[in-house]
Amino acid sequence: MSIAQQFRREGVFVSHSKSCGSRIPALVLTLTAIAATLLNSGCFIFGGSSNVIAAITSAANAAFTVGVAGTFQVTTTGKPAPTLTESGNLPSGVTFNATTGALSGTPAAGTTGTYNITFTATNGVGTPATQNFTLSVVAAPAISSFVSGVPAITAGGATTLTATFSGGTGSTNNGAGTVTSGTPVSVSPTTTT
Repeated sequence: MSIAQQFRREGVFVSHSKSCGSRIPALVLTLTAIAATLLNSGCFIFGGSSNVIAAITSAANAAFTVGVAGTFQVTTTGKPAPTLTESGNLPSGVTFNATTGALSGTPAAGTTGTYNITFTATNGVGTPATQNFTLSVVAAPAISSFVSGVPAITAGGATTLTATFSGGTGSTNNGAGTVTSGTPVSVSPTTTT
């Protein structure tokens, strides 16, 4: 392979600027050594490359909650645009879309835990980029009790209820609106039991 072919393969533009004769040694060297030799000889002009090695730029971890839809966007840089692949076990209900880079879904019951995944970005320039990624799936919160703002509630009256959760993190919606642990919610019951 000629020097020019080696540079083209690596995405470097090379143009000859003057006749160098025997000033460039005819040795088989690594690309780095060849570049240093040519640069020091004054015989070649190096221009920028339109190719850029692939890199993964998004965070290396995310957390999803059981029973709650979650999304994480894997982002990359590089030219040409890298293609993504994923390896490792995902929790039931969660998928990876290699075309869009979206890790998304609703983790199924019983999937709490840590999932070690590897993302790889490849664009044919240099070595593919890899990222060790950790997806944590946490339990959904469960309401264990409510603390009323008043000792008794009458039909048509209003009070606040503060939920106490057992296990899990975040908020939950049991069909009556979103409730967050420790945050008061105003209620006005039409009947009492």
